[in-house]
Amino acid sequence: MNSPALQFIHISAVDLDAKDDTIPQSTPTIALNQLRSLVFVSCEVETFDLLNYLTIPRHACLSVHDAEVQDSGRLRVPSLPLMEDLEELEIATEGAKLHVVATDGRSRGFWLQGCAEESVSWKPWICDTLPATIPLSSITSLRVYLGDDLAILPTVLSHMPKLSELWVSFPYSHSDESNHMPMKPSAGADAPADVGNQSLAYEAQGCLNLRHIHLEVVLHFHRILAVYTSEDDGAAGFTDMCPPTLVRIMATRAKAGLPVSLLTVQPVVSAENIYSRQSAVDLRPVIGRAFVPVEQYVEELTVHPVFVSWDRTTRIFEMKSLWNIDGAEEYWDLDVYEKPKYDLPCP
Repeated sequence: MNSPALQFIHISAVDLDAKDDTIPQSTPTIALNQLRSLVFVSCEVETFDLLNYLTIPRHACLSVHDAEVQDSGRLRVPSLPLMEDLEELEIATEGAKLHVVATDGRSRGFWLQGCAEESVSWKPWICDTLPATIPLSSITSLRVYLGDDLAILPTVLSHMPKLSELWVSFPYSHSDESNHMPMKPSAGADAPADVGNQSLAYEAQGCLNLRHIHLEVVLHFHRILAVYTSEDDGAAGFTDMCPPTLVRIMATRAKAGLPVSLLTVQPVVSAENIYSRQSAVDLRPVIGRAFVPVEQYVEELTVHPVFVSWDRTTRIFEMKSLWNIDGAEEYWDLDVYEKPKYDLPCP
């Protein structure tokens, strides 16, 4: 209250679960008109109640990182002016983990990464709490990885009439944890089918501006080995990467006068040795042939070279430079574990 010139606030490992630690309701609203960055790291959800007593400038950055909650319903952050008219949104979930980052692409944004103690679906939070926190009507670019919860996507898209770019990352095949053997490719091929069938078809009227769809296909190397070492034709093992459902949806949009101008496919492989890298590179023409059936229904189809990395399995999520705010650490040195970092759930 006595520091109106504050530009940076960093709060780490605060727990307000005791009755005597709650913020009194009589606390007046505090105007921090020069605030540029407010960061919460490893704080209890009760700490976020502080936001109800602050007036924060529209052009500021809010980061809530490593928030641990008993269940997803307890993770709530009040809607603030800095969350209005944001254009770019990232959503990634897997099990108990959640990653949500929304920015205007230039100077302000909202960062939320958390984990629920119980491994439950984040669907209710994403479908209900997220739209109430961040107005989604201005979002033009959406990047998602939803694991096995791709059915969430249609509800999210229904809030985005201005969406022009949809980037989806999904694993082409999952590992069977019971025997560590690769499953049949059709088990993982449902992912693009779900994206197409539920999102691109049924939400076509609500996504009139959707012109670019990017599919990031994550191939695990043991799956590649299984295909190339099988007695059958190795190339045939990837033909279902472009399922008939996706082809039908692209055809439906084209006939309705809503064709996708650009469909891009980015194969991603995690590999560590030369042999595996060479095998991954050989996949590009194979994957290109798999997507030939959809080519006639889009104005342009591009299959990018296979991206090979040992420590990364996704490329569509990138930390923007706006989070590196000049002067944020002028008065203190923070350990790495005290700083927000892109700790993404990945296929």
